[in-house]
Amino acid sequence: MSNKIFKYSTWLVFVTVLVWSISFGSQQIIKAQAQEAGELPLEIPLLINEEKPNPDPVPVPLAMPAPTTHGAWCSALLGMMSSTAHHDNQVINIDDLGGVNLTDTVMLDDWYNTGNNDACYSRFEPSPGNFNFNQSNYQNIDWCLGLKQGITDGTGSSTGDPNFSPIFDLNDDGTINLTDVVLMAQLVGADDQAACYLHYVPPMPSWPEPDTVPPVITLLGSNPVDIYVGDSYTDAGATASDDIDGDISANIVLSGTVNTSTVGAYILTYDVSDAAGNPAVPVTRTVNVAAQPTPPPPAPSGGGGGGGYMPISIFNVQVTPGTDKATITWQTSRDSLTWMFYGLDTYLETESKDDVYKPTHKIDLTGLKPNTTYHYQLRARDSGGNTVYDTEHTFTTLTVGGLVPQVLGVKEDANACVPKIDQDIKNVKTFANGKLIRSCGPEVYLIVQGKKFHIMSWQILHDNFFGKRIYNVSQEVLASYQNFQGTVSGLKIKQ
Repeated sequence: MSNKIFKYSTWLVFVTVLVWSISFGSQQIIKAQAQEAGELPLEIPLLINEEKPNPDPVPVPLAMPAPTTHGAWCSALLGMMSSTAHHDNQVINIDDLGGVNLTDTVMLDDWYNTGNNDACYSRFEPSPGNFNFNQSNYQNIDWCLGLKQGITDGTGSSTGDPNFSPIFDLNDDGTINLTDVVLMAQLVGADDQAACYLHYVPPMPSWPEPDTVPPVITLLGSNPVDIYVGDSYTDAGATASDDIDGDISANIVLSGTVNTSTVGAYILTYDVSDAAGNPAVPVTRTVNVAAQPTPPPPAPSGGGGGGGYMPISIFNVQVTPGTDKATITWQTSRDSLTWMFYGLDTYLETESKDDVYKPTHKIDLTGLKPNTTYHYQLRARDSGGNTVYDTEHTFTTLTVGGLVPQVLGVKEDANACVPKIDQDIKNVKTFANGKLIRSCGPEVYLIVQGKKFHIMSWQILHDNFFGKRIYNVSQEVLASYQNFQGTVSGLKIKQ
């Protein structure tokens, strides 16, 4: 049965193909006769499965896609945003609302992808000269990760390329390459934000080295001070100077009190810090309050005449001055306690006391300045409590070596006071401690604690400053310095 079906199917396919072939052939014959008669246009037969020939194609050059220019400040900002150790700062708080959050990230992502460099830079300097950080907190910003992102974005670029920035060219060779990557890795590893920050300067502000030098406190007056119960006490004070801030005496904090009604030793402590927070070594003064000494018995009064009270008197005052000291002697008409108050002017701020009842007295003063006039007054009190005040006197200490202050160098037109200002410092108004200056006069001054100290002889200049430059400044600059009152530490002075 199956063989019959197969034979029948084969026969049917054969008949179908034959009929189609006869039909297609008849159509082609009819079509050819029509074309010969001009009733149809001739056709060019197409080859089946054969492509039409094409001319040689024009080669198209291969081009690398242009690098995306994110902007140097957007790259830096993105790197800083990725920090976890330095995340508490205003620079990366893009929306200026609270802390850093998703909103800040989204805003920065938009600036970064569109290369909005101006918007990114505004996070560092919102307005000209007004920065979102200062010298005390700039290391809270991760400048190192900012370098890392900038180098990542700019690797392979050179000077003139749109995505090149000298900020990220750490070795300044004009190309951001592997060397910069290595240097950056060292900075990031050390987390040296101060060193990384230097690569952003300018336009970021540059700051001097951190101030680590503490100020120095200098006591005025005597130490210790000896007084008696019932005496008044006025502290002579102290001065403070700093190598950066200058005179900061007004900032001194005095702690401690003196109770003049109770015997004891009282400690006064002077403290100060400079603007950078460096504390000075505290200086102390001891004030000793002693009991009043027992006076000798009073001298018998003259008999018969009914003599009255004889006032105590001070006489035979003698001064022997030196260059930095002086000895004062005097007598009183009977045994007495005596005091001496002295100073550089009529305000006699320093006291020296002789605490023994006697008729002859002597006080040695030390730490004085050469060639300087001092004012002083003597006071005396006898065993009866009677006090007398002498008139005010003056004395002048000797110049160093007994010499008159000398002219240190001769300058032309000195009398006309027309200074020949050194051109390389003509715009300099202040000079560091230890510098030498002079103006139209021949006098040479040493800058000490922001003030000027007159060097009074060739010998001092030679022994201490041989070969050192003397700056010729304007009279205005010279006059801007106050005179230094005190002894210059380390200055060699031959007696």
